[in-house]
Amino acid sequence: MLDPQSGWCVGCGRTLGEIAGWGSLSEAERLAVMEGLPARMKNLPAVPVEA
Repeated sequence: MLDPQSGWCVGCGRTLGEIAGWGSLSEAERLAVMEGLPARMKNLPAVPVEA
């Protein structure tokens, strides 16, 4: 599920483009994306948990 404001996945923090192209990224490119994920995740709004 993507956050409509940021375009980031609420589960992993990646964009749809990053998710779709993940297999074709180099290891360095993947590491660069992963390095920024904790900051993205901190900036996402809390997602309500359904019972």
